[in-house]
Amino acid sequence: MEPNYEIYNASAGSGKTFALASRYLATCLASNEEDFYRRILALTFTNKASEEMKSRILSSLKEFSKKESIQNPTEIFKSVKEELNIPFKEIQIRAKKRLQHLLHNYSFFQVSTLDSFSHNLIKSFAQDLKIVSDFQLVLDPETILNETIDRLLESVGENKTITEALVGFANTKVAEGKSWDISFDLKELSQLITNENHYHKIKELETKTVKDFLLEKKEILKSKKKLEAEIMKEVSLCQERINATGRELGFSRNSFPGFLIKLKNKEFQNNNLASIKKLFQKDAIITKKGTSSNQEILSELMPKLLASFNKIEQKLYKWQALKAFSNSIVPLSLLTQIKRISKEIQKEKSEILISEFNQIINEEIKGQPAPYIYEKTGNRFKHYLIDEFQDTSMLQWSNLTPLISHALESGESEKDQGSLLLVGDPKQSLYRWRGADPDKFISLLNEENPFTIPKSIKNLPKNYRSCNEIVSFNNKFFEYVAKQFEFKENAQIYLSGANQELNEKKGGYVSVEFINHSTYKSFSEEHFLIRTLKTINENIYRGFKYLDQCVVVRNNKQQALIVDCLIKHKIPVVSSESLFLKNSSAVNVLIELVRLRTDPKNLKSRKVIIKYFIKDKAPKDVFDFFKKSLSLSIEEFFNNFLELSFQEFVQAPTYDAISKINRSLQLDQKEDAHVHFFMEELFTFFLPGNRREEDFLLFWETNMEKLSVITNEEINAVQVLTIHKAKGLEFPIVIYPFADSKPYISNSKKVWLPCKVNKQNSELLVSFSKAIENSGEEGEKAYRRIKKEEELDNMNVLYVALTRAIKEMYIISTYPEKTLNNSHNEILKRFIQDSGKWEGLTPRFYRSSVQVYKYTYGERVWGEKTKRKRNTALKKDGEGISKLQLPKKIKTPNLYKPFENNETLFGTGFHELMSKIEYSFQLEKQAKAFMENTNINRKEQQEIIELAKKVVAHKDLKEYFSKKYDVICEKEIYNQKKEIIVPDRIVVSKEKTHTIIDYKTGEKRTSDITQIKKYEDALKTMGLKIGKSILIYVRPLIEVVEA
Repeated sequence: MEPNYEIYNASAGSGKTFALASRYLATCLASNEEDFYRRILALTFTNKASEEMKSRILSSLKEFSKKESIQNPTEIFKSVKEELNIPFKEIQIRAKKRLQHLLHNYSFFQVSTLDSFSHNLIKSFAQDLKIVSDFQLVLDPETILNETIDRLLESVGENKTITEALVGFANTKVAEGKSWDISFDLKELSQLITNENHYHKIKELETKTVKDFLLEKKEILKSKKKLEAEIMKEVSLCQERINATGRELGFSRNSFPGFLIKLKNKEFQNNNLASIKKLFQKDAIITKKGTSSNQEILSELMPKLLASFNKIEQKLYKWQALKAFSNSIVPLSLLTQIKRISKEIQKEKSEILISEFNQIINEEIKGQPAPYIYEKTGNRFKHYLIDEFQDTSMLQWSNLTPLISHALESGESEKDQGSLLLVGDPKQSLYRWRGADPDKFISLLNEENPFTIPKSIKNLPKNYRSCNEIVSFNNKFFEYVAKQFEFKENAQIYLSGANQELNEKKGGYVSVEFINHSTYKSFSEEHFLIRTLKTINENIYRGFKYLDQCVVVRNNKQQALIVDCLIKHKIPVVSSESLFLKNSSAVNVLIELVRLRTDPKNLKSRKVIIKYFIKDKAPKDVFDFFKKSLSLSIEEFFNNFLELSFQEFVQAPTYDAISKINRSLQLDQKEDAHVHFFMEELFTFFLPGNRREEDFLLFWETNMEKLSVITNEEINAVQVLTIHKAKGLEFPIVIYPFADSKPYISNSKKVWLPCKVNKQNSELLVSFSKAIENSGEEGEKAYRRIKKEEELDNMNVLYVALTRAIKEMYIISTYPEKTLNNSHNEILKRFIQDSGKWEGLTPRFYRSSVQVYKYTYGERVWGEKTKRKRNTALKKDGEGISKLQLPKKIKTPNLYKPFENNETLFGTGFHELMSKIEYSFQLEKQAKAFMENTNINRKEQQEIIELAKKVVAHKDLKEYFSKKYDVICEKEIYNQKKEIIVPDRIVVSKEKTHTIIDYKTGEKRTSDITQIKKYEDALKTMGLKIGKSILIYVRPLIEVVEA
């Protein structure tokens, strides 16, 4: 058997899920007890990870149970046998029994998230904690916190002390030239009570009253005023000494006298302190001319001025610290009130914030004897497996330690001893803002050991995920990165963990693009979108599917930009942005129907409903139709649009009423995914039975930016994910645009610093800034600590982004003007330069003067299904023309553009099939693929295929589907107006004559001619010879029109 306490340092793709599942299976099968799995607790960070591990364990047990598994054992079977050192046959017998028993007692199969384990633990102690056992779990604190702040503000005028604090807070903001409205500041402040990083400090504040804080502020302001007097005294002394010389001394740019004047005017912050200090350090405070003509005077004066400046500098830093302390006092004084009100609201609603789970356990349960905790939960765990340990918070680990300690240290014999396996990677820690503490994992990897038994540390050395060229690139790049770190602790993490062994997957490709757009700065986002779109389409052209590709981005704004671009260009896409419930017009109709239950006269709600149904009504005069519809009584309105009595609608319970309308209008069939998930949200919200429509509308307004459809992963669509969401996942192709992230992004970070006033010590929360570095020893420590954390956290983002790809990785960034290591693109450029590869890069032009420098590592390959020769027919001699294949959108279950009608779907399907047919002999194969890969109903699929056959065989068209021509299907072309045009088909003869073909599935329109003429003009501008331009109308009969 393996040691009892192990830690696996597992870099990206190193098989940690395999290792965890293998260890679980070995532990489960080591005993002859059929229910031994009840003694094992496996904890993961996400629900997806826990489901993946459960699935791996169950499928392995099933596999082990098969007779043929012994003849051809899987790798995990071999691993379990090696660990247990018993025959395959014995493992097979045990696996069969264990699987049967486990499936009959599935609730005791304990593979869950840490939050889920905490939830169950609190439920077990509900009676002791005096909370209802059926409390509602609240994942998002926003609604409760908003209500908390509203109640706090409502207390103005009722509670004198709180009123004084709130008014003082508003006055401070006004004095600094900011808005007096403090509601936003309070809401931001309230987030602290949900952040475990601040838990212990906030708990210490609970002993102080608002009055105590206000008294402390008075003392701080006294000290601040005293310090101002001391600064003014030194300023006056300097000015007197300068004036006493009676000479023009020649100060550089009059900098020092100007600095003194600013201080005299009480400008204690924006006063050029740093630049004055540099001038003193370089002996450049006086010009060379001034120095040569005043040597004797300056030799006596300058040491005195320097001494005074040093005193002023130290006092200014202290003043800035005291100002930060005085500004933080009032908000902190309200924090305990905010926490108290929040708990009151949760108790009233029988709700508990998930962020409070660990606090409750730490305060109320952790101190109980382990046997008593086990008795309450009904489980007695002896073996613990914890995944993604680098994202475990201090509180979570603190809460688990007593239970684990009991399991490891209380066994009377070696056989009775429990075990612990921790698996993590500090390079993949992205959740420090949510309480994660990678430093704990790092310290456990080094000297720390909270248990009395020895630990064993193992590195998982091999990368099983990525092809070798990607692994090799990442090894070299992150080894280089490690040498650029400012903090040696961070360097050690990457030096010891980023050099992975290669696997058996040959090949792999990495592309790093730098867009030099110095003359087009306002179009920088557009360049990222164009290059991303180009990459996706080239990959489709090489035979990859949309679902093979994932675009990873830093934030939701970038995600929205990418999704919007892909949808506009008819690329199927899956992301939280495209799946938001609020983006469904049918869902918005249902929301407005809920609103009409509370306010029947709401005309805005009526407008949304009218707009949804107006296509079906097809009025001749739209304006008049709106006017008349809005003037109807509510009963008439419901009868006209919904064929339902309004009285009947309002008398039914909310969910039943909305459900009835949904069924009668068949909204869930027209827009199944969005409506279906909305109805689930509605059902869940009203399930407790004590909620009103007003509560739901408030819930919707608060959460509409988050509620989305949850999809299966087999839809043939590009995924667009934030890097945080992509963590733990892998994709054949990964595209990382906007790769310009700054290593240090402090945002509104806060830091606790000791405040010593009148011999009283307290810790106050101040905004993080450069000033705290100079506020004293504690300030310097805090500043260095946060800078170290930021350096690691931001490089971890890049590490996670670059380790998701299996076959190909594309990085798209701007060309960095500087050669410093201040952002990801600068680091990438420096790496390429220092590798000696930059000089060989020749910039390529697109869009006039925009340059793209492209570095590649490895070689691209064709996708597994489609292997065809690249067509270069659209190349003008001596010049590369930007051209992209742009297949029409594949129909997926209404997830990325949910409101198309049947005609649009038919047209989209027909264009999709025709875009795949270059030559007539390909028709049968492409028709079969079309049937398999699109979700259009079977009848329309068959009609589309029959039409395609008629087009290909048509007497006037069949030659254009023969090998006599080179063929280009649906290529993106940028015309002189910087528009993107996409001809359906261009055929090129041996004489280089180009014939343009465009398919039309709708009725004839004059704009059809205009469109194809635009295609002609674009090709002529490129210097290409045009033959014919042909429009093909396919319904109701095939009609060929030469434009």
